[in-house]
Parts: sequence; C-alpha cells; structure tokens
Amino acid sequence: MTRKIPGGHQDADARGATGRRLGIVVSVAILTTLSVLLFGPSGIGVRRDALESLGTSGIRDGAPSDAPSPTRSIGGPILFDSERAADVELSELGRVTRAVFVDDGAVFVDRARVMFVDLDAERVRKVPRAGEGPGEILALLPSVSRVPEGLIVWDDRLRRASSFTQSGELRQAMALRSVDRRQGFIGALDDSSFVFANGPPFDSMPEGTARHSREVRVVSSNGTSRLVAVVPSREYDHVRDPPMYPLRLVPVIFGHTTHLAVSRGRIVVADTAEDSVVVYSRRGDIVARIPMPPRRRVASDRQIAHIRDSLRADWDGRPELPPPFVKPPTPQYDARPGPLPPIDAVKVDANGRIWIRAHLMPGDAKQRWTVWDGERQAFSVEMSVREVLMDADGDRALVRTANELGVHRVAVRTLRPIG
Repeated sequence: MTRKIPGGHQDADARGATGRRLGIVVSVAILTTLSVLLFGPSGIGVRRDALESLGTSGIRDGAPSDAPSPTRSIGGPILFDSERAADVELSELGRVTRAVFVDDGAVFVDRARVMFVDLDAERVRKVPRAGEGPGEILALLPSVSRVPEGLIVWDDRLRRASSFTQSGELRQAMALRSVDRRQGFIGALDDSSFVFANGPPFDSMPEGTARHSREVRVVSSNGTSRLVAVVPSREYDHVRDPPMYPLRLVPVIFGHTTHLAVSRGRIVVADTAEDSVVVYSRRGDIVARIPMPPRRRVASDRQIAHIRDSLRADWDGRPELPPPFVKPPTPQYDARPGPLPPIDAVKVDANGRIWIRAHLMPGDAKQRWTVWDGERQAFSVEMSVREVLMDADGDRALVRTANELGVHRVAVRTLRPIG
C-alpha cells in the first residue's frame, strides 16, 4: 500500500528545451557539490563555529526544559580514541562522514576510505579504492549501511552496492543499473534490499519558495522497485539567473525538510511540518508514529543575520569554477518566518532505536536528543554542541569532534545518567 505524507506538491511533467536543460544540469551539479560541503541535515547547514560563537544573548528559547524520560549524558571513560591509536590510518583521520558500530568493532568512512576497525586491537582493514581490486570504490563520499551479515557500501559513481562481512571481507557486489543518478541512497534493510529517495525535479519549477514531492522506494537486489511513500523535499528558494544559471536551488534558512532513516526492516520519515514522525514497513504500511516536539523556538534577528553571514562567507570562499563556467552570485539565503522546525536530525542506532534531535540554534551550549524504542520513549541524551553523534550501541556512543584545523577525531564514550 502506498501512502502519501501531507505537505508534498505534485510536480509538473513538462520538459524544457535542450539548451535550458543543460544549463539546469550544470547549475544543479554545482549546487550538489557545494551542498555536500555546506548544507547539513537541518534543511540548511551551519558551520559548527557559527553555532558556538554567538553566545546566549541572542536566544529566544521556549523549548521545554523538563525531560519526560530519564536523561543521560555522554561522558565517563573513553573506551576508544582514534587520535591516540597506534595505527596511523586511525590517528590521522581527515574528514569522517560516517561511523557505525558493527559486531566486531566499527566502520569509519574518511573521504573515499572505508575502514573496518577492531576497536580492541586497533587493527584496520580498508575497502579497496579505485584500481585496488575486487570491491573497489570510486565514489568520493561512499555511503554505508549496517545489515545483519555485515555492511553494505553504496558507490554512487558506479551505482553499485557491495556487501562486506563484519571484518571487512567482500561477499558480493551488485550493480543496480535501474537506479538513476537522481535517486539518493538512504540505507539497506535487514533483508539486504535498498532504500532510495529521488531528488527534487529540475524540468519545470516556478520561482519562489516551494517544496516538491520525493518518492521513497525499496529496490531489491535484482533491481525491482517498489514505491513506499511520497514525501515533501527540503524547502527551497528557486532563483532564476539566466543565461548561465537558468535555475538555482537555495535551501531556506530554518526551512522545513523531511529526514529519512532506515531502522532494520523499517523506514523512518520525519517531515518537520507534521505533528509526528512516521515509521513504515518495507511494504509501505505505517507501523508506528512518534510525536514531534512542540514548535516553540523562534529565531532572533541577530541569529538569522549571524547564520546568513556565515553561509555567505562560506559560499564566497569556494574556489572559482573552471572556464567556461562562472561561479553563481552569492545567494540571499532567505529565512522562513515563524516558529522553527521542531527537529533538525534523525538517526537510527545499532539497536534499531530512533534518535531525534531538537532543533539546534546558535548560542546553544548543549544539544538534546530523545531516543525511541518503537513508540516508547526510552530516554533523552544531552551532549556538547562540539560533538557529533555518529552511532550508538547499548550504553556506548560513537562521537566525532574536530580540532582547530578541522581534523576529525572519533571516540567511543559511555552514556551515563545525569544526577
């Protein structure tokens, strides 16, 4: 059964002329590259120094302070620290985009490297890169997803899913030619089928602010595709700037978005404009609903200006494009008025628990997550804004931090009760 999340809009099926289509593709490709570096899960990303430097005087915080469930913090003894590891591959990590627990340790994705790490012995087994043999990856930002037998690595350039054991040995590689390049990999289910969601369409878009329909599909290893849900995309400003850039998509500051995650045999859909997070089965049936936190926070003018200035500085600092392309003008970065979206991140941990983060704002000293086991709220977690939650398993958490040079460090910490 196919369900549609309220809030999506049907897209026109018109096709533009060949020249206009080429301009859109070029513009979209540039936007996609920049968005990987610039935009985060909250609809529009903000550099972590921007979150830390504003202070609390610009905050208007109406978020509830009382916790409806036991609250924990990330602290206690450090069970593993990549910076202190004897192996150079671990002690000199670059930019870690993903880190997950597996039964025999953990897996780190550092740029184009995928590393299976024995956390006790600190041994590393790397997935081959281009030209290094079976199981090689070409993608600069490969995606990984945990499955019962080990790990699935999705290579967006090759359109290929490679299955590995818990220790990093290649099991098989599956080319999914039926999956086009507009479909983004969300994760793998426990039956090793795959979840994809297409990006917003670029054939016919009006100017102004809008959200568009995205199809969430389950794709089997033989390429068979099944529609699970139709959800609204991130909130974009559509800017026309001909002739070189007939269309640019600029995410709206504090705009609504839909977060997607995979939990074993479940697909988690969190549209920030709705009152609940919806959990689907692989067939498209709704199996659980989790209430959204109330929308009580409102951004101050100072916070909006601070974020806009940070984003503009990031955009202007990007390298110039090679001829014949020119870098698009700096976006205006419009902000959505009214209460903020209630959440800005959703994760699923090694135990299938769903982690939902209350919207993080400049000046916040802590970030707050609520953790759900099915429709039951298990506990809440408070942690520093300097830490990035990567995964959790029982009372262990994988967190990432960065030094002043931007070099990443991954640690395993414990969750302990507060008070």
